Amino acid sequence: MRSTINYEKSIPWKRLIYHPTPSKVFTIIFDYFFGVVLLLIYMAVFFGLASYDGSSILLILLSGTMSGYMICGVFLLSKLVKINGTDPNTNRHRIIDLITAKYPAMKISTGDRLITAKTDHKIIAFDREIFVLVDGSDLYINVHTLLRGNMKSITMALPNYILAQRLAKEFDLMIG
Repeated sequence: MRSTINYEKSIPWKRLIYHPTPSKVFTIIFDYFFGVVLLLIYMAVFFGLASYDGSSILLILLSGTMSGYMICGVFLLSKLVKINGTDPNTNRHRIIDLITAKYPAMKISTGDRLITAKTDHKIIAFDREIFVLVDGSDLYINVHTLLRGNMKSITMALPNYILAQRLAKEFDLMIG
């Protein structure tokens, strides 16, 4: 499935965009459907409790916060963080060194335009996957938390985006 990334569209849009294979279309629709359903459940539970309790302002604020968090997760799920680099070969080696230093348990696979790192836990349900797209001297990074069945977690999209930004800053410090 890693080979289905559409590089020509992903780089300008700064989002991971895949070639539309039937299995990938189903997975993307299911990921976003799961996120929207989870958002609706949050809203229904909290607004239901707020109206039942006599419109408690705390529950309304809590539901608004959770709903906002989930909406951010939908937009940040496939967002790429740009890393300005200098030399393409040096950049590839440095980003691999950075990932292995921070996450020694990750298995790294490299290609011409894509570097992936993934934890492979058999018992624990949460895995982390890091995509690095190589575009000349620039790199684009995205981090996903995977649930069972390699379903992307929308609830972890905001922390993963912040993690991708941190990795970009650490990479800038390495070359700076």
